[in-house]
Amino acid sequence: TELPLWRPNKGRVIATFEDNSAAIVVNRFAKGIVVSFFTDAETAARQFPQLVRDVIDFASSAAGASSPVDIVGANENLDVAVANTADGFSVAIVNYSPRDADVMVRPSKAEEAAVGVWFDLVREQRIDTFASDRSAKITIQGNRFRALEFRRGSPE
Repeated sequence: TELPLWRPNKGRVIATFEDNSAAIVVNRFAKGIVVSFFTDAETAARQFPQLVRDVIDFASSAAGASSPVDIVGANENLDVAVANTADGFSVAIVNYSPRDADVMVRPSKAEEAAVGVWFDLVREQRIDTFASDRSAKITIQGNRFRALEFRRGSPE
């Protein structure tokens, strides 16, 4: 499908296609921002998922709603919910696919990653991390879910 070249008059192009046409544009309006993807959401998520995550993080951060956790490896078959807790934050990931899904979870703020531990809330056990950023690789079985919590403070 050929699309006419769209050149924004206002706003900032933050990503381009191979032909240098705008792929993602950011426009500021009053106190907010609008981020426009010039592909459909499914294509964007499949073709450049890391860029989509970065743009969502940027927009959330600009709105003052940054996530306390980075989730790498999520796709259209997963739903994710995040909530702050008194001692950290919790994450629920639902896998709607019959296939297992591997994701990496890590605190998004370095100061939180300095001291803290992951717990599996269903199994009631600690999840080992081997990286200094407290990232944990987890598998969500097909048609199942995982509920995790990151607790700040010294490991118990």
